[in-house]
Amino acid sequence: MSAAYTREIAARPIARSRWRERPWVAVAVFVVGVAVLARAQRYFGSLLSGWDAQHYYAAARSIVFDRDLDITNDLETTPFTRPFDRDADGYLEAPNRDANGRIISRYPIGLPLIEAPWLALGHGTRRVLAAMGLSSSRPVGYADVEIWTVALGLLAVFAIGMQLLHALLCPHVPAPWREVALVAAWWGTSLLYYSSVFPFMAHATGFALVVWTVWIAASIGAGTKSPRSLPLLGFALGALYCVRQQQVVLAAPLLLLLAPLRAQPPRRWVGWALVGIAVFVLCAALQAWAHEQLGSGWASDFSRNSWFDWLHPDFWTVLISPARGLLWISPIVVLAIVGFLVTPPRTVPRPFAVFALSGLIGIYVIGCWHAADQSDSFGIRMWCESAGAVACGVGLLYRQRSATTKLLISVAIGACLLWTNRLLYLYMNGHLHIGMSHAECLRQVFGCSGK
Repeated sequence: MSAAYTREIAARPIARSRWRERPWVAVAVFVVGVAVLARAQRYFGSLLSGWDAQHYYAAARSIVFDRDLDITNDLETTPFTRPFDRDADGYLEAPNRDANGRIISRYPIGLPLIEAPWLALGHGTRRVLAAMGLSSSRPVGYADVEIWTVALGLLAVFAIGMQLLHALLCPHVPAPWREVALVAAWWGTSLLYYSSVFPFMAHATGFALVVWTVWIAASIGAGTKSPRSLPLLGFALGALYCVRQQQVVLAAPLLLLLAPLRAQPPRRWVGWALVGIAVFVLCAALQAWAHEQLGSGWASDFSRNSWFDWLHPDFWTVLISPARGLLWISPIVVLAIVGFLVTPPRTVPRPFAVFALSGLIGIYVIGCWHAADQSDSFGIRMWCESAGAVACGVGLLYRQRSATTKLLISVAIGACLLWTNRLLYLYMNGHLHIGMSHAECLRQVFGCSGK
């Protein structure tokens, strides 16, 4: 590609006006997400279940109704006790407890803080419905209307993240291919499941915060936001830390986006950068205080080096294992990698490079994690927060290609989405288990009829 084209790509601004004037992507994602949530409700009977999700929700319930962070009574009153009450005797023996019987939570506080206002809104709606004669027998905070209000709030946060990702793609990928890239990132990874089927995990919110952080940094670097936005960037990173602590590694690739600030006089941005760092430190301090209140000490699991083996990452489990492997479960990632490889490095937009570097770092961190198989998980769930890299890589595949090539790319994307969603169906029906082989997985994909 010519040098002129390279300069033109680098000079394209972030599509801020598109976000402000036409948030149709967020609306479309929200509408489709609601439809998927409704199907999940019919399938599972409740959107709230599981271990991690209920710990997050219990902390939000404690904030709203108890004004504290002791989740003991909140988990003990949950109607969805199956993960905790193994012998069905009414006592939750599974959660970690201290010597006084108090349930300890090791989960970050960010997601409960985001859930809390939605839960308060849902409780208000419940009271209005009760006054109209439509009451629920479930404990406070656990009625369907309360659970659904929180789920819709989390879906709205995710939808905004998708809108911002669209804004980042707009200057560099033509329509309608940028929309195809968004669908590929959503429906071709674990992101669909954790945003619209099982929404009470932190992954979809973490994805939205990653995109928001990159969008702010890209706007500052491109000059559409002034250095005065650096404290906002510090807050975005702090919020990301409080939701998904391992994603703080995103701070290193962000320096690529902020590099243009070096051309400005230091007095214009250094002070604001220091304020941004202070804001991040305050968020980290809030998280440490919350961990102490939740009974797990000041540090999270991701702060304990003993939980990692930094010299022996389990790339086989993370990348190619039949029940979890990123490249096996989500072959769209392979297409995204091809998109980056066939694009001359100088023409790769900086936000795209940041997403790619963040995704690579995430693979290494997850591989070093003591539970690289992610326990009960559809795919490598912790990586779906980096799904923006998929949208960027797929978008690059479409740039300056012939009509025939674009058609072939679209067919390949469709095949990848069919594969991933077939595996999702198998997972939801209990046929994608951790000990299976690739051959067994293939037999399930092409021969299993489900339940």
